[in-house]
Formats: sequence, C-alpha cells, structure tokens
Amino acid sequence: MYRLLATTRPAIRNPAVLHRLLSTSVETMQESSIQSSKVLTLETMNPNVRKMEYAVRGAIPIRAEELRDQLKKEPGSLPFSKITPCNIGNPQQLNQKPLTFLRQVSALMEYTDLLAPENIDVTRKLFPEDAIERAKRNLSYVGNAAGAYT
Repeated sequence: MYRLLATTRPAIRNPAVLHRLLSTSVETMQESSIQSSKVLTLETMNPNVRKMEYAVRGAIPIRAEELRDQLKKEPGSLPFSKITPCNIGNPQQLNQKPLTFLRQVSALMEYTDLLAPENIDVTRKLFPEDAIERAKRNLSYVGNAAGAYT
C-alpha cells in the first residue's frame, strides 16, 4: 500500500507543483527518519489520477443547459417541462430533506456544553433524545471531545 505524501488541497492541478510537493514531502520524510518501503510519487501514481479533474461542467450538465434553453424557446417540445440540476451535490434541490439526525449529533458533539447537566433540560427541548444519546455515546469513544478536525 502506498502512503500519500502530497497535501490534500483540492486545487493542485499543475503537475510541476504536485511534483515539488511530493519531492519536498519525500525529503521531509527521509530527514525525519520515517521509513516506508513504498512512496507515492508522480512516477508511481496511476496516470488517470494525474489527469483527473473535478469538473462541475461536463457532458451531462452541458446537455441539460441545452435542453433548458430549448424549453425556454419551445415550451412543450420535450416530454418534460423543467430541468433540475443534480450535478452539484444539493439533494435539497430535489426536495430531499436534509440528514437532520447526523447534523444534530454533530452539533452536540462539537458544542459539548449542550450536554452539560446544567444545560441538558434546554438541550432536550431543542434536540431529540436519540440524537442526545448518540452524541454522548460517540463522545465516550473519543474522550469527550470531537476535536478540531471533524
């Protein structure tokens, strides 16, 4: 298994920058005497990963835009009357309810003062009991603090 040493910043598209980051990371790893038999480099990386880009625009959204324009110019020309974009990760646009339970548990885990005995009565008015119990249980696994990187 390879250890990824590059940063996880999403906008590194320039291969030279990525190579510099990987090289710097390898040097840092060697200097700090961390040993690994396999290191991910541009040479060992799958070429498809190097070429990969995150694109909100693609063939399907472009076609959807064409169909939207067609519906504006020629209403009734298609067997549907509206285009709903689904490529941007917003399920609420399709009237899907947000994942409330997970958000409630996360909120309670991040702001643990809500679970303090002196605040629990107010918290029970704002959050369902199952979310409170799940947050308490999850916090017990992580030392009662979710941390800064959740």
